[in-house]
Amino acid sequence: MFKLTTALILCLAAPAFAQSSEPIEPSRITVKMMPGITSSAQLPSQELINARKALTQGQTIYTSQMRQIADLGDGFAAFKFAEWLAAAENAQPSDIAHYYGMAAATGRLVAFNRLIETLDHMDPADLPRARSNVLEGIVFAYARAGNSRAVDAVIRYQLSQRPFGRLDTEVESLLKEAHGETAAAISLHLALTILQNPAHTADDLERAQTYLATASASESLETQLVASNLGPMLEQAFAEQPTLPSEVIQ
Repeated sequence: MFKLTTALILCLAAPAFAQSSEPIEPSRITVKMMPGITSSAQLPSQELINARKALTQGQTIYTSQMRQIADLGDGFAAFKFAEWLAAAENAQPSDIAHYYGMAAATGRLVAFNRLIETLDHMDPADLPRARSNVLEGIVFAYARAGNSRAVDAVIRYQLSQRPFGRLDTEVESLLKEAHGETAAAISLHLALTILQNPAHTADDLERAQTYLATASASESLETQLVASNLGPMLEQAFAEQPTLPSEVIQ
């Protein structure tokens, strides 16, 4: 039952976003966290200036030059270098994620999507803590902006605790900043997480009740339906809570 409800939530979250009245489709929302290199003139040498011009014209350049330009903050070069790494043998997954992350931080949506694909298959042991913190920040920045793919990823990563470890506090903080269908999707997820935990307390259930109220206010009929279906499960969980013994009157 719980597995089915989880599947329903994850499947219905995406179409709920698509119904948003926002001018940009939620899966296409981007975030520019750093300006990056926007002109070849910003590079420190003529060699790199020529290499960047060649790269933007679709010409082949040395991978060492591509990496240098990427490391200076050029999002396009970072994306191209990440693509090169992804196609190479024996490339470190954390390097691939790092350069996709750099490109995503300059507002490149395709790079962000590739970052999510990379993180989805990332072994936490292969992701150094410093890079993990940066990449987690990028994913959450996109989620806060309302990118539906980022929100779905945050929910998956919180459930699996991979590749960033526990994200309970971060997801709670994200919910406080979220609105609309982003808040609805996260609220459904958190309510279900509580209901699935056999050790939930009365306080936990009260929080789940608040989450379901947020989800029920969604404009999406599908989201409302899932929240409604979780209602009886919440009522049963409340009923199963142990009652304190009555005080004996002497």
